[in-house]
Amino acid sequence: MGAPEDKKEPETLEDMEKIVSDLREAYFTGKTRPIEYRLSQLKQLAAMLKALRTDFVAAVNRDMKKPEEEILLTDIRNVDHEIRLTVNSLEEWMSSSKIKTGPANAADE
Repeated sequence: MGAPEDKKEPETLEDMEKIVSDLREAYFTGKTRPIEYRLSQLKQLAAMLKALRTDFVAAVNRDMKKPEEEILLTDIRNVDHEIRLTVNSLEEWMSSSKIKTGPANAADE
């Protein structure tokens, strides 16, 4: 598999700085705030994890010398679980709720 052909890998520090700058700009526009956007990103992340599973396993094996079964159980499965947990909990996590604070934060109220 590998990266999509239409996406060029960053080659220089300037390339990476441009990517980070573009991502920050998108964040500060508020584009990332709606739950629909966040769920879409999480679902795309899950799809990428599934599509590139073999590549991820090979990379971790190459870098960490872990066996494939261990990578699938301790790395890939955990990330997949965290994505599903986040998708299933996001609406609740984003809801407005009053947080109880202690005496140290009394002046904040």
